[in-house]
Amino acid sequence: MDERTTDIAEESICGRDGLLYAPHPSNARVLDLGCGTGIWAVDVANKYPEAFVIGVDLAEIQPFNRPQNCDFYAPRDFEDRWALGEDHWDVIHMQMGCGSVSSWPSLYRRVFMHLRPGGWFEQVEIDFTPRCEDGSLVHTSMHKWYQWFQEAMEMSWRPIGHSVKATVSILENQGYSGDLVRFGASVNALTTILKEDINPRDAMTISLISEYKPLFQSSDKEWALKAEIIIHQHLCYHEGKAHGGILAFLLDHMFADCCALMDRNRRAVTADLKLSYIRPVSPNLPTSFHVWVAKVEGRKIQMAGTVSLIDRELGEVVAVKAEALFIFLATS
Repeated sequence: MDERTTDIAEESICGRDGLLYAPHPSNARVLDLGCGTGIWAVDVANKYPEAFVIGVDLAEIQPFNRPQNCDFYAPRDFEDRWALGEDHWDVIHMQMGCGSVSSWPSLYRRVFMHLRPGGWFEQVEIDFTPRCEDGSLVHTSMHKWYQWFQEAMEMSWRPIGHSVKATVSILENQGYSGDLVRFGASVNALTTILKEDINPRDAMTISLISEYKPLFQSSDKEWALKAEIIIHQHLCYHEGKAHGGILAFLLDHMFADCCALMDRNRRAVTADLKLSYIRPVSPNLPTSFHVWVAKVEGRKIQMAGTVSLIDRELGEVVAVKAEALFIFLATS
């Protein structure tokens, strides 16, 4: 997701008023994992001026103009080692982490160690499984698409599916106790809450979903993947260029799929990803994504890729070049 889409998703989840539901002192120390654009952290800092809020994210896309009691650590991977102070935080918050975490037990254990005694971990997730009241979505194209999407995410070792039962079990095993609060809201329910502007948001969500399918359908027995997709106009800067964040996201997942083709029994993680921008990528036009394995040295996989514009006369014109380093984790 780009910044604008992330902010809209944030508003859909939190609503107009809800931000922080966990009990906390007025001068709480709050840590936001995977803060994205930083909108939640900034809103919490504004709402609780005596609190101190830190946001952590891989992408450095947070605003420079922010409250004095709010700061951001980016780019930083919250699955790497922390230097944030154990027994130091009143609330640690995570929202929409599914699809970004390779080891939930490890992350939950690290969160537990960094909470003060009596502190709270607040996690908000969406179950993206397509459903309807009469069950008529089963065996439809949308249902099949989501199955493919889940399989692709599992191949990259970052499952998108969320199970309340499994989450509670992992949390309990890591020493957590307390309340589990579940909110269920369908698109119709959100329409009631946000009636005046649900239509553009709903349309944006559907457009995002429709563009993922071609990417994850593309597979090959070789150590290379190629996919033709259309990047929706809502994933663009106001100048009309495709946002680099979504290009990096798609390339990263294709690189991960390549690693899975090499060895489905081993997990590979992103160590480095560099993009070189040659020309703008226009929205709503066919765009070719191509990634391949360039070199293998032990557990290190050097990969390369391109994002190309598809021109009727010139063929494919390279717009972005990518280099990546993936590492297979050592087996115990």
